[in-house]
Amino acid sequence: MVKTTPKQVKRLLERSGLMTMTLSASAPEVPALVPLVAGGPVRGSWWGHPKGKEIFALATAIDDDPDVLAVKLLDGKVTFVARRLFGALLRCVGDAGWRRSTLGALGAAAQALEQRVAGEGEILFDPPPPADLKRALAQLESRLLLATTSVHTANGRHAPRAETWSRWARRVGAKPSPGSRAYALGELETAAGTSLPALR
Repeated sequence: MVKTTPKQVKRLLERSGLMTMTLSASAPEVPALVPLVAGGPVRGSWWGHPKGKEIFALATAIDDDPDVLAVKLLDGKVTFVARRLFGALLRCVGDAGWRRSTLGALGAAAQALEQRVAGEGEILFDPPPPADLKRALAQLESRLLLATTSVHTANGRHAPRAETWSRWARRVGAKPSPGSRAYALGELETAAGTSLPALR
């Protein structure tokens, strides 16, 4: 039985620019990790698939790669972004007008959390946040107003970390692309093969 390696997955991601965990309804041309490893579409949850552990291990390896970012970009689901698109993404999420209008459409709890993260730079939610804060964090994450990652803590848990995009960019050595936001969005949407409502 041939196993898919992290190197193979990363090579495919670098070529395509984007990769989802499961097949995307809105962007069917974007490669997806689960069917790639499983050898075809998977009905129901991939956790119960015979290759579920292999899929999880590969997803973890890709997520831990400094040249890859995981965001909720396509269909509100995990989308891996290759480093070559970091600049375009940063240009889009850093646009002041877009941020104002996007944040203004969210509730008070999400706005307060965004201000808190902006003031502190980053927040590690360990122990896990209460339900209301978790909802606010999910709203900000789904609209790409914060960079969110999972951190393996000393007690063996995975805790969510929310940080400003500027702090994340410094940490990974990325800069916003110099052109217009429209051009950067076009670059991302070309890779996706579809419109990206989360960034519009």
